[in-house]
Amino acid sequence: MNTENTAPTAEPTTAITIAPYPVKKIWLPKFLKLDAIEALRRARSFKQGDERFPGLKTAVLELSEGVSPQPESYFEKRQELVIGTGGGRFGTFGKCATEAMTVYLGIEEDKPLQRITAAVRKTVEDYGSRTELPAIIRIMHRVINRHAVADYTICIMHYVHNGLIHRRVKKTDDGTLLSFYQEMCSGKSPVFTDERACASLKELVQKSVERKNNSILELAAITDCLICEEGPKEGRKIVQNLLRGLYQDELLYWEAVDLCKGAEKNTVKIMHYGKESTINAIFVQTDNPLIPHASHSKEVGKIGFVVVQNALGNLAIYADQKLPVGLVCLWQMIQTLELLAMGWRAREIPWHDLKAVEGHAAIQDKWKHVFRKKKIMNGFSQGDVPATAIKGEALLYAIQHAFHSFGIPKWLREHGIITRKGERNVAQKPTPEEELVKEIFAKPAAGAQTPASTPSTMEPAQAEKANVGTNDIEEALQRATSKKKGGKKAAK
Repeated sequence: MNTENTAPTAEPTTAITIAPYPVKKIWLPKFLKLDAIEALRRARSFKQGDERFPGLKTAVLELSEGVSPQPESYFEKRQELVIGTGGGRFGTFGKCATEAMTVYLGIEEDKPLQRITAAVRKTVEDYGSRTELPAIIRIMHRVINRHAVADYTICIMHYVHNGLIHRRVKKTDDGTLLSFYQEMCSGKSPVFTDERACASLKELVQKSVERKNNSILELAAITDCLICEEGPKEGRKIVQNLLRGLYQDELLYWEAVDLCKGAEKNTVKIMHYGKESTINAIFVQTDNPLIPHASHSKEVGKIGFVVVQNALGNLAIYADQKLPVGLVCLWQMIQTLELLAMGWRAREIPWHDLKAVEGHAAIQDKWKHVFRKKKIMNGFSQGDVPATAIKGEALLYAIQHAFHSFGIPKWLREHGIITRKGERNVAQKPTPEEELVKEIFAKPAAGAQTPASTPSTMEPAQAEKANVGTNDIEEALQRATSKKKGGKKAAK
């Protein structure tokens, strides 16, 4: 398979003036991302790549579970090109490596290349549907060697680029994505045999066909590029391998459904604007990455929270996006547990400051709060994130207390956390009755100063002499009774 094709139309522009350095090794993340692969494709395909990185085409490709962030000069001295990990010019977390490579090489993008860049940029935060190329890349190692997936994807992206440049004229006898699927499910020796997986895969294929005009990365759109007159001879085989990857993914999906069905369901109480409700939460220990998706299956039932832990100890929490509560308080609890495990004293933990989405500096290499998706990740499916010290059971216990106005103070007391004076540790607005109870029985926060005449600063005996009340209900009732008796005697 030829993967060193040169894009035919994009013209170079003035590049960044930086001295080139030879490359003997290329590093990509083990869990491959389309963004990193497309950046490598551009470096290999355009002549500017050879000029900036001599030896790039013959360099050894390696996959890493995580390269610690280093300045670019560090990798230059080692003659390594690191993309999609390790910080540096092409590995900054959350930024598009494809765009960085395009600017660095001084490539002037034509319209097809611009469309690819725009599509790849979206995948940095969202892999899209399960039938789009970014998601398929992550499962292709189940069909072909993991190291070969990068070159395989480069070949596919070249023909997507080529298909966008030239008018795609399909051959009448080459069929469609749906016909390829049907061939692999029928005949004397069908490739796909599991009934549940075949049925759900057919639905995915049909939806991909419906969406092919919405995304150039949809499998149905890629199929058209691969089997058109400009496509490769092995285009049919490539499509079949992509379908095999999806089929293996469906098998994993149904395995995940069975795991979710068998998991113990834990009740979580939620208080939202005075209305209490309950939802189920499950804890699953597995490396199956489809647990969050499978938890929404009708066969599983309604699941509000999923806690999943892989064999390395990485955890992730997924919340149903339809739930009317946010994860801010749970995010604070998780950071608190991590800091306590790191040796912090409970009194030193800045509870209020932990509300920030980016998290405490000490745990940013372990945890990430994806606010929009309602999930909190410890790198469960990334493989290059240090495992948390928090136990799954402790995390589940935090979830059971994070969404109720009575559960949060209880959890804080149990862990010895002191909050700032006047700070409300509730998941939602309390009812008027709760506000009244809080006003009557509230005690001053630790370290707060109170006037000398305040009853809370006196001993019970002093308070009685001063004829003022305390927070003791029984004592207050006794004084009220004695006053009534004294009043009757005076009247007599």
